[in-house]
Amino acid sequence: MDGFRLLNPELLDCKFGAKIELEKCYKNMLDESMTQFNQELIPLEARIAVLKHLMLSTDAQIPNVGPPINQRNRGVQHTLYPNPPFPENPKYYYGNEDQRVQFQAPYNSQEDRHAAVSRDKRAQRAFWNASLRLLEVKKSVLEKKKIELERSLKEEFQKVMEDQSDLGVGYANYRFYHLE
Repeated sequence: MDGFRLLNPELLDCKFGAKIELEKCYKNMLDESMTQFNQELIPLEARIAVLKHLMLSTDAQIPNVGPPINQRNRGVQHTLYPNPPFPENPKYYYGNEDQRVQFQAPYNSQEDRHAAVSRDKRAQRAFWNASLRLLEVKKSVLEKKKIELERSLKEEFQKVMEDQSDLGVGYANYRFYHLE
C-alpha cells in the first residue's frame, strides 16, 4: 500500500498555512531588502559615472574655481581702518595713499599665470579622483553586503524550514514584523 494515513487534518492545515505564510514573508523581506540596497546603489553608480566622465575632461573643460587669475598671488594686502566699525569685506582702496599697500601684479610672467591655472586643474582632478575612489569603495562594500545578506537569509530560511519546531502546530498570527 502506497501513501500514508492522515490522523490530524487540522494539524496538516496549520503546518501548510504556516509554510505558505513564512514563504510569503521571507520573499517580501528579501525583496524589500534588495530594493533598499538598489535604492542606495543606483544613485551611487550614477555619481561614479559622473565622476569618471569629469576625470576625462580636458583642462579647457574644467571650470575655473576661485578668484580670477589677476586677483591672485598678490601677497598680503593691508588696509588701515582707523576707526570701528570694521567691515567684514574690506575695500583695499579705502583711505589715502599712506593708508594702503599699493596693488601688486598677481604674477611676474605669463608662464607663472599658466602654472597657476595648471595647478588649479590638477587640484580639481585630484579631488574628483579622491571622491571617485571613496564612492567605489562604498559601492564595493554595499554590493558585498547585499550578496552576503541574500545568502545568509536563504541559508537561515532553509534551516527554519528544515528544523523541527512548533512552527505550524497550531493557529498563529502571521504578522511579519520586518514589514511594519
